[in-house]
Amino acid sequence: MSADRRLVVIGEAPLATLAAAIGVMERGTANVRVVELSPDRIAPDPLDFLHDDPAEATDVFAAIGPSALNYARFDLWAKLRMKGYRCATLVHPRAHVEPSVSLADNVLVGPNASIESEVRIGRGTIVGAATSIGTAATIAPWCWLARGVVIGAQASIGAHTALGTGVQLADRTQFPGPGEIDVAGAYRGTYPAGTFVSPEFRTAGARLVRTP
Repeated sequence: MSADRRLVVIGEAPLATLAAAIGVMERGTANVRVVELSPDRIAPDPLDFLHDDPAEATDVFAAIGPSALNYARFDLWAKLRMKGYRCATLVHPRAHVEPSVSLADNVLVGPNASIESEVRIGRGTIVGAATSIGTAATIAPWCWLARGVVIGAQASIGAHTALGTGVQLADRTQFPGPGEIDVAGAYRGTYPAGTFVSPEFRTAGARLVRTP
């Protein structure tokens, strides 16, 4: 974070609202603005609204929710990076993040989240309010951890994974992406890549199968 640089938050509420609020606390109201952009507009939008925000003096944040397993947020991030912009990392002042934690760019950590030592969180991942991540867990790029998610120590979450409110992963749980768990409850063990647990598949879940 650099307090003397402007921040442009691009995306949709409520994530954009939270990102802007964190930015204002870090940089002041005059140095933060929000541009509304929905996932369906990412591909065709030339991002001309950044014309007056030079890359050498401006940070950006792609504030797109878990649409398309976070690929929409990835697409916006890629367009911003191709234009030469640096993506901010935003941590709410009421979050607890140990000094040894590694946070990549375009990561947001919400209020009252707790991240223990040696955790690694990859690019573009959103850590929701009151989420808890245990020691030495690894969260890959482009994940979505909803409010109140619990991830145990040494657990591993793969890229393009979404975990819903009330999901609790035990220590050393392996959940490779892409995938989703959107049914509250406790989970443990190792899951096949491409696993989806949703209200439509409460018992056995579903799997994304790659065809020849």
